[in-house]
Amino acid sequence: MKGRSLSILHEGRVAFFAKGVVRGDWLLTLAVDTARRRGDRDRQVFQDIDPNAYYTLYGDRTWQGQEAESRYPLYVKLEKDTFQLLFGDYNTALTETVLGRYSRRLSGLQAVHEGETFSASVFAAETNQGFARDELIADGTSGPYRLTRGGILRNSEQIRIETRDRFRPDQVINVRTMARYVDYDIDYDIGQIIFRQPVNASDFGFNTNVIIVEYETSSASERNVTAGGRVARRFAEGRVEVGATYVREEGDDKIADATSDLAALDVRAALTDNTQLRAEYARSSREAPAGETGEADAYLLELVHQRDTLNVRAYLREDGEGFGLGQQSSASGGVQRYGVAATARLSASDEAEAVNRTEQLLETQLYHEKNLVTGAIRRVGDVVLRQESQILGLSGGVRGVEEDYSDGETRQSVLLTGSVRKTFPDRGLTLSVTHEQPIFNKDETTLFPQRTIFGADKTVTEKVTLNLRHERLNGANASGQTTVLGATMKPWTGNEIRLSADSITQDGARRLGTTIGVDQLIRLNETWSTSFGVTRRDRVDGGDAPRDVTPDAAISPLESAPVSPLILDEAYMSAYTGLGYEGDRTAGSVRLEVRDASSGQRYAATLGAAREASKTLSLAGAGRLQYESGLAIPDRRTLDARLGVAWRPRGEGIVIYDRFDLRRDEAFSQSTVWKAVNNLGVNVMLTDRTQAAVFHGIKYT
Repeated sequence: MKGRSLSILHEGRVAFFAKGVVRGDWLLTLAVDTARRRGDRDRQVFQDIDPNAYYTLYGDRTWQGQEAESRYPLYVKLEKDTFQLLFGDYNTALTETVLGRYSRRLSGLQAVHEGETFSASVFAAETNQGFARDELIADGTSGPYRLTRGGILRNSEQIRIETRDRFRPDQVINVRTMARYVDYDIDYDIGQIIFRQPVNASDFGFNTNVIIVEYETSSASERNVTAGGRVARRFAEGRVEVGATYVREEGDDKIADATSDLAALDVRAALTDNTQLRAEYARSSREAPAGETGEADAYLLELVHQRDTLNVRAYLREDGEGFGLGQQSSASGGVQRYGVAATARLSASDEAEAVNRTEQLLETQLYHEKNLVTGAIRRVGDVVLRQESQILGLSGGVRGVEEDYSDGETRQSVLLTGSVRKTFPDRGLTLSVTHEQPIFNKDETTLFPQRTIFGADKTVTEKVTLNLRHERLNGANASGQTTVLGATMKPWTGNEIRLSADSITQDGARRLGTTIGVDQLIRLNETWSTSFGVTRRDRVDGGDAPRDVTPDAAISPLESAPVSPLILDEAYMSAYTGLGYEGDRTAGSVRLEVRDASSGQRYAATLGAAREASKTLSLAGAGRLQYESGLAIPDRRTLDARLGVAWRPRGEGIVIYDRFDLRRDEAFSQSTVWKAVNNLGVNVMLTDRTQAAVFHGIKYT
């Protein structure tokens, strides 16, 4: 129009998803969503629906997934035979080796090829993320367990619980992987985790439980490139594999100009049908303009021979101080270990019935540990002769220990070891006693004092066994007594678990009320379930002078003596008990927890219930009341409560969801914060092709 200027205002969104075969045999997955900003740090990786985000009850039992996960507006995946090229969210998943391990959740480019003789996995990402790994002490409660950093990138965490050998924390006995919404809840802003089941401080063998949390953080700092990969080649019909790994991090979320590199070589070979060899070497380096700068090496050599009558493992490993890119265990950093362990099957009976079969075993080991930081050294050797059957178990042996410290102190222990186990099948009862007795007036080392363990296992039902263990230590540098009471359950699916496993949820996340209350692990019948556990440690005397050659950075309070300043030598008690009900239309659960120690106390009560009042009306409620006190934190009381209602006609009609949340956080003598939030959603089908929805939220703080 003459005399007027023309201006154009535009705003919109383009989003689509497509999947199909292109150019004959390539499978293409393509997704575009312009609402996503380029690598938006406020978004999450691996898109996921949070069942706690808006409404308590969904009620449709659907299972959701995401095939095109990307923090960018674009997602592309090309697949052909054994090759895959991806632009989007991915896990680097370089976990085939020990020293070259690099597992992170990033957004960018990844290419993977897995052939019969050659494999490769490479990645590149432009990111402001930083990687963190926390090893948290399990204390016998469900939490909260606080991470060292907040501002966590959503869905980036990988959580598992490691059961580490109480004498050799570098040896992992069991690993349980945790799943969000099923096993734990996490607050990404403050870095806090609460598990749906208490995490026991140890298993029934007094082996330490350590919570491993690996996660990504992000900031508004400058983006830098993180790239790397691993290539491997197989020879001799797959009996030999040679691989190489390289990773480079240019900057992180704290120091933009810092650079870190990791290079590793690995060889795995099947020397014979019964003998395996593994060798690895790695080197890491870090440079920062005004910070830590250095290089460190690590190497590993392991030979394993396995036959019906003889198993032998020889090993050598050293991780230099400061080695790696934050992916290595705290139990290995700055430590050199080498040794050999063997088990020989001397004889076995040919009885047809399992109850009458017996076998004789000879077990021996020699190992050497050196702390590369302090120079302290430990040498251990033992030999044990065992006779095992279903009814009776006997063992006897001798153990020698010598420790040398940098200040010139030397400690020694020479012990006779023995155990007896007797099973009474008609009563469903097993009793056991283990004793280690110092001889030659040698009773000095902290980890190997005079030790007596009493055990009792009582079968209650076909699925449930009660377990009791009591350990008493009385040594020159280690004393105390520990009692553990719990249960072992064989679930309906078959695999054996323990109460400390805290990762069993019947029907996963698909059942009604998954986000409500707590789970119970022992199913008494089709309606009722329960859970419980008790751990108690007392001091015997106060004259101990504990020292450890290779202390782990994450140590359980159940250790026979303090090997870390984190726990000192405190006596403590932790216990929990719960009860659950599940009917046709109603489900409910409650659990009480307590931990009482000189360093602090924690009391928690959690309850929840859900009910389908009718075919159209569902109700739910949940709450957690917690009190904490400690030497390093002010006394704190927290209340979280939630009420939800859902009106969902099976056919036509209005659908209504409402959820009310209330939180009260009181830090005594400092602050009290109240927060109330209500979310309401209404949806109605006006016609067969038209629907209207109204959402309303209100918050008071």
